[in-house]
Amino acid sequence: MKEKLISNNMMLKLRIIVGLLLIGMYAPVFSHDNPVIDSADYYYQKGDFKNAIEKYKSLIDSGYVAAELYYNLGNSYFRNGDFTHAILNFERAKLLDPNDEDINFNLQLAYLKVTAKNEKEPELAVNIWMKNLRSVLSSDNWAIISIVSFILLLSSVLVFLFSNNMLIKKLILGFGIFMVILTVSSFVFSSLRKSDIMECNIAIINEPTITVKSSPDIAGKDVFVAYEGTKVYVTDSIQGWRQIRLINGEVGWLPESSVIEIN
Repeated sequence: MKEKLISNNMMLKLRIIVGLLLIGMYAPVFSHDNPVIDSADYYYQKGDFKNAIEKYKSLIDSGYVAAELYYNLGNSYFRNGDFTHAILNFERAKLLDPNDEDINFNLQLAYLKVTAKNEKEPELAVNIWMKNLRSVLSSDNWAIISIVSFILLLSSVLVFLFSNNMLIKKLILGFGIFMVILTVSSFVFSSLRKSDIMECNIAIINEPTITVKSSPDIAGKDVFVAYEGTKVYVTDSIQGWRQIRLINGEVGWLPESSVIEIN
């Protein structure tokens, strides 16, 4: 048991070292003819991550929205030792480009840095599988599949009604059932993908440790402790408080200043 723990710690350190090297080698990646971007890239390459952060943030404040921009900002925060804001910006980048390997790798690396002192709550395998499945295509592509499958469903109904061949009817019945499932599931995936970006309610804990309350009141009952860098879902808000839900389902209230919402 002890040997396994030592092995895991060594593997964790190795992954962090490799990740740091990759972040240094491959970031920044946002290259356009823009003097502010060039300036931010220059500061990053010099190792002046504080100024790089300010430049990247000024681009976002001026209206630029791109996965690469949030990715570079996340890398700058990471190299500056601010892992909470690194996670925040990697999560924002992931919303815009969920299948990017560099974004996902650096996000996991940032989580490793904060979970060294607090184990991240495990997410159910079925939830991970569903998220990965719907992230394969964009909201528009899922909508197109839903429309096409619905048209094929209507066509199969017509063939079923006007065909006198029992074998064809059986085949069409099976095909029609499949089209119903595909139409409904692709419509749901399209809605969820759009919701992921337009109505995202994900937030990151911004305090080293904080006690989550049972009600939006400092005198409320303590229900559990949350740690810096933990991803949560904001489910409600009232008078300077945010109701949050962890991946494992635990729910409670925090002051709004203790969380940073991704959107």
